[in-house]
Amino acid sequence: AEDFFDLCPFPGAHPRDYLYRVVQFPNNHHAIVGIRFKGLNIDSPFIELIAQDFSFSPETVPALKTVVRKEFEAFDPKWIRIALNAEEELAPFWRAHRRLHDLRTIAAPIAILQQAPKPNNYEKLSLEKCTDTGFYAQYHKDYLEFNTTAGIMADEVYLASEEEFQSLVDFGHAYQATINGEWAGLIALSERTFLGKTILIVHEEVLTKKYRGQGFGAALQRHAIEKLDPNLYPLLLGTIHANNSPSLATAKRVGRIDIGGQWFLEL
Repeated sequence: AEDFFDLCPFPGAHPRDYLYRVVQFPNNHHAIVGIRFKGLNIDSPFIELIAQDFSFSPETVPALKTVVRKEFEAFDPKWIRIALNAEEELAPFWRAHRRLHDLRTIAAPIAILQQAPKPNNYEKLSLEKCTDTGFYAQYHKDYLEFNTTAGIMADEVYLASEEEFQSLVDFGHAYQATINGEWAGLIALSERTFLGKTILIVHEEVLTKKYRGQGFGAALQRHAIEKLDPNLYPLLLGTIHANNSPSLATAKRVGRIDIGGQWFLEL
């Protein structure tokens, strides 16, 4: 909590205010919630719903909003971020609430992905495991170039530090891509627990400008998938912002499925 407070020092707040809290509301329902800041900007506070012991309904959603508004009134948050599966998202009562798309969760079993037909341009791209972070300067350059032309996505992309990449290289699933011997991009996977299982997530993926928009993204992902052991990691998962249509389309071309996502729900 103290590190988070130092990173996002909201006026009048104390480190203890940044701890997760268990809140209770009518019918003995409980939720674990915490304060967050979009883009680590203290001018954009929101509440993160971590877990709850109830289903979303026309009764529980307004009650939850009332409780968290009061619990975090010192921060004056305007939104709470919740996670919904694909079926929950379709419930008609959500029409009574203003909500905005955030990240989509795109996943599939690795064994099934490995059995799918190879995507276009698969043979044109080669993938090599990274042994150090010598690629970082090129990655940084490509990130800055992309960010200047990203439009509405500019606030949603994230520049990973070289130290972060070093941990990905050490984990053993960071790869550089080449096309005709020329550096074309990279993909890095990391480990995570999901529904009690240890899985892999797409931690970072980038193509250099020359090779974007030509279908090489799917080829890059499929090459990485071929290097995985489905007995060790049964599932490949990633989160992609709902506005990032090209990346969503790429993930689906290799066989990954949209299983739900996060929403900002207005308080």
